[in-house]
Amino acid sequence: MATRLAEDMKQRFGGETRTFADGTVPAFRLDLAGGKTSGWALIAHPLWDWHDAEELAPDTILANAEEEASEEGSVDCWDTFNLARRPVQVREWIRDSTE
Repeated sequence: MATRLAEDMKQRFGGETRTFADGTVPAFRLDLAGGKTSGWALIAHPLWDWHDAEELAPDTILANAEEEASEEGSVDCWDTFNLARRPVQVREWIRDSTE
């Protein structure tokens, strides 16, 4: 489901998809105005613990994916619940956070 949601976001709004943590965590980044690109958005289960201000538990799938993706810039995380039900709102939140 997460891989399908990453592809949906790419197709709806432009951008690219990729997987991190040895192909375990799907992610996408979106094309923005002015030729810019958002940071990677990791796709997580709604119950996985992700807080920007806190350090992730070491050696978890999400921590490994975040570490790998952060080598290319900023990283955020969105859950499958929001991506499936609010894709346009998620795009707006991503766009607003990168301005």
